[in-house]
Amino acid sequence: VRKAVKLIEDLELAEPETKYHRGMRHVFRVWRANAIGNEELARAYATDARHFSGAESHPAITAQLAACQGQFALMRGNLAEAFAHLSRAAEIGQAFSNPTLLRCEADLVEVLVRLGRHREAAQALWHLESHAVGLRSPWLMMAVARSRAMLADGEQSLQLFSDALAGKNPQESLLERARTLLCYSERLGAFGRLRSARDGLLRAKVMFDEAGAHAWAQHVDSLLLDERVEPAGAPGNPAILMLADHERVLARMVARGMRNKEIAATLYVSVRTVEVRLTAIYRKLGVESRAQLTALATGKEA
Repeated sequence: VRKAVKLIEDLELAEPETKYHRGMRHVFRVWRANAIGNEELARAYATDARHFSGAESHPAITAQLAACQGQFALMRGNLAEAFAHLSRAAEIGQAFSNPTLLRCEADLVEVLVRLGRHREAAQALWHLESHAVGLRSPWLMMAVARSRAMLADGEQSLQLFSDALAGKNPQESLLERARTLLCYSERLGAFGRLRSARDGLLRAKVMFDEAGAHAWAQHVDSLLLDERVEPAGAPGNPAILMLADHERVLARMVARGMRNKEIAATLYVSVRTVEVRLTAIYRKLGVESRAQLTALATGKEA
């Protein structure tokens, strides 16, 4: 990332506007601004880029702009915006072959999983795997492995993440490895393995810093900050200790006011699965409502 940012900066200084397509210049500018974490500048450049792009006149530039905007919207957690950009990039990209756009297909899988749209995510993964046949790019192999792990459930998901991160190819993309570790850490947290999740986040931050991916490093910082403000130590009521780790994570989410749909997206499960797990928690604790569960989890009177 650092090298790419430096190359774009050098092009800005050395190459006149007429040396290459202005639309592509603006796409580079959008990517650089997002990469260094300057959202306001990225939005301004995106507006400029749209003047030189169009699905009919310049489909490649339009697709790459959408893919760029979609990836960073995903990073910021703006899932609806990310889906709109990435699905557009994937749709336009079907008309021509560009391995670079396979990145947007991996991002699209992740967005759909986070939205709880697993059937569509499975279709997107199938398209990604089909387009990746015969390509041995290390970054692509990591992106495909991450996508498979994202879509899997339970312990199988954790094993696939672990397999993806096992060993190290000297030619692989440090950014893709860091992104895979980030997703793995989030999944560990969703299963209540908070210490391992925090350790993974810290290691991912080191990788993002090493790659010069400042925006991604800032994103990890925000996740670590969220973790630091979680209630520390013993739960509010000793009865909470009756719950398994993953059940206590769910109970804390309810106590924070999260709805079932939000919890499902965070835990990468269906809303129905959340409902079933909440019913089991209610039964274990002898409570009948979210309000009573919140009171137990926070140690306050019902």
